[in-house]
Amino acid sequence: MSRYKTAQLITMLRDRIGLQRVTLLRIMSGFSSIKLDETNLRRIEGEMQHPKTDTIALLLKFIDFPEEGFIYPSVEGQTMKAVIRCEQLEQALDRGDTVWAALVLAQLEAMSGFGSGIYHQFICSKRARLFEQTGRPTSEIIPIIEAGLAETFGNIDENDLVGKVLVLEEPELLHTRARLYAKDGDIGAAIKILSAMTANLAGLPMADREKEWQFTPVLLSLSGCLMQAGDYCGVLEACALGAEYSAAHKQGRHNPDFEFYKALALRGLGRTMECRPCLQRAYFSYMLLGEADKAQCVLEATAESFSVQFELYSVDRIGRVQQPAAPYSRGEPVDCNSIGTMITALRVKANLSRLQLCEGICRESTLKRIEGGKLDGHIYILEAIMQRLGRDINLFKNFFLSKEDFVSMQLRDQIEKLLIARRYAEA
Repeated sequence: MSRYKTAQLITMLRDRIGLQRVTLLRIMSGFSSIKLDETNLRRIEGEMQHPKTDTIALLLKFIDFPEEGFIYPSVEGQTMKAVIRCEQLEQALDRGDTVWAALVLAQLEAMSGFGSGIYHQFICSKRARLFEQTGRPTSEIIPIIEAGLAETFGNIDENDLVGKVLVLEEPELLHTRARLYAKDGDIGAAIKILSAMTANLAGLPMADREKEWQFTPVLLSLSGCLMQAGDYCGVLEACALGAEYSAAHKQGRHNPDFEFYKALALRGLGRTMECRPCLQRAYFSYMLLGEADKAQCVLEATAESFSVQFELYSVDRIGRVQQPAAPYSRGEPVDCNSIGTMITALRVKANLSRLQLCEGICRESTLKRIEGGKLDGHIYILEAIMQRLGRDINLFKNFFLSKEDFVSMQLRDQIEKLLIARRYAEA
């Protein structure tokens, strides 16, 4: 599922086909009764004005982009069960649980509405990743990737991606293709795709949701391919970019994967004296993350390939307990037609009274009206209620986001960007 915001995606699609605002409005004026001038369009694209549904449909029509599933790709108009199944599928693939992923994918494919358009692109993207993880031959996966890419823009050329806007599941489909090229030994083709994707993602704002989702995995894949190609300076550049991005997101500068690649690149350049601190940071970071197997691999490589030793401070004797990954950490879905019925179902499932659920958040009468569908409820009340129920607000907000809520959440996102940029006075 794409993490792009609606307004941002409209801008990117317009830029992708080289259509200026004035030109788009002139084309629309001869066919539409909706009054939309350049000021309105600029405000919509600048996230200062929430576009109406009819306006979005019209803009997409003249940009020649499928309207279905646009605002929240893959889940718009779907049931809550479908929304959570999509999230389950992504989590399973991220942790390599192919059995669970195959089961959830089959459930999604059996649901109504997932057989065409942008929904089909989502399915193709996840099926390609699943087939890759289960070792299916490249010849079976490439047609799936091509079918997915064709759902948005059939003319996308993997050899001409620099400066091209990538939307919806296109980045993930292309990333999977690059990994397949690398696996089959065509490192040059893989590097070409990953380098273009890195340049495209680097141009997005620091707090952009798509960048948060894709940037680190793409950089890690690029680092691995550059290592195979013997481009050690390129590896160091990719690792430096990954460290900078991680630090900006308060995730620490020392991602152990990047640190290990950095050590390998320094050894390749003959700068062996600089390898020790990178290897140390990789080892201790893996141990702190509970990834003892990876930490052991670093330790073995340190002794065998680098001829380096460093003090472990008995960290290797901690015996960190490995917790099995839960199939889904946010609870099973509940059938509902509105935010009110969903809260009621979750509250009953949690064996909570209305008073217990709303204490310190809102009045019991307010919660009763929300559950009864007589009050929409402000986003921050709903957010607190969902958190108390142990659910992630981001999974559900598209079902009840009002115009006022939209503005509030846009302001919050803007504050977050300003804080990341250390522009505290503006924030």
